[in-house]
Amino acid sequence: MSAVTSPRTDPTDPTDPTDPTDPSCYHATLATLLRQRSPGTDPALVLGATAATDAERQNGWVAMHDVLPTLCETLTAWGHDVVRNPLAGSEGLDALFQALRDGHPAMVIVDTFHLAHYWIDHGRVHAPHAVVLREYDPAEGTVRLTDPVDIVHFDDRVRVDALVPALSDDRVDLRWLMLRDGYAGRGAGPVRRSWAGRFLDYTEMLTGREGSRLSGVELTDWLAGSMDDVLGVLPAMRRPERASGEDPERDRVAGLLRGMWTYHHTLRWFGRHLTLAPDPEADGCPSLDAVAGAVERASQDWLVTRALLVRSVILPDHERGKYRDEVLNRLGEVRAALTAAADVLRALGEEIEW
Repeated sequence: MSAVTSPRTDPTDPTDPTDPTDPSCYHATLATLLRQRSPGTDPALVLGATAATDAERQNGWVAMHDVLPTLCETLTAWGHDVVRNPLAGSEGLDALFQALRDGHPAMVIVDTFHLAHYWIDHGRVHAPHAVVLREYDPAEGTVRLTDPVDIVHFDDRVRVDALVPALSDDRVDLRWLMLRDGYAGRGAGPVRRSWAGRFLDYTEMLTGREGSRLSGVELTDWLAGSMDDVLGVLPAMRRPERASGEDPERDRVAGLLRGMWTYHHTLRWFGRHLTLAPDPEADGCPSLDAVAGAVERASQDWLVTRALLVRSVILPDHERGKYRDEVLNRLGEVRAALTAAADVLRALGEEIEW
């Protein structure tokens, strides 16, 4: 059985009919649903409309929460009706396949251990991963499975009975969602928020004080200020992975690294979003392209920071110092870029009539 293929021109071009690919499975699958609903709209306009870290302080550490609820809130804010459902037991499966039978594509969180095409973790690790299911054929017992994450990109029809284990293993929090009919355009209709208001919201997400959730600068400052503690517990990642809760120290470190990976994607998509916002038509106003560039630099330095921390896991103690210095240097670059972007967005939100 060969995968469905078609010529790809530019995966960021909203007029390109092929499905987008991306390193983030959440962004890639939701972008696939949005592209199918609105072929002429860049999914980054919606999915990039947040700079939230999804992080909060907990017992002297930072807990990085799942980004999917924030993405769902963002979709709703832009006029999309998001329907989320648990995928547990026969009732959950029945509801999913009824939706597919009715012609609704769905983003589904599955278990990679049972996912045949997912060669990284198949038969090795129980972990959640998002894919798109659509075009269900009850007579043949097949469904089209699209996995648009770049490292394993897959698009083919698969047998439902072969897919059921990945949809049923309770060692992973299995869920599915679909987008019902809603507004999919920009700047009118149900999307009432002004761009000035959005820019002020983004400013708070980047540098403000968001209450229980940390802004980007607050998260960066916490990591820089806690670097010795973080480096001290990173070796826990050398230990074999165990069931959740059986090795709290390793879980805490793994959660931080996973959350850093996710926040990199949030910033990357946020930068794309800013390139789609209307530039202010006023003398002396900076271009939003410069703001987007600052956010993109922050996302790159954040990714480098994470890579340095991952690398330091396997280093002997006497070599970890030079990595520590470079991590702090990169975090300084992240802070400066986020602050510069927020300063411009704040000025635009407060001074420009939209």
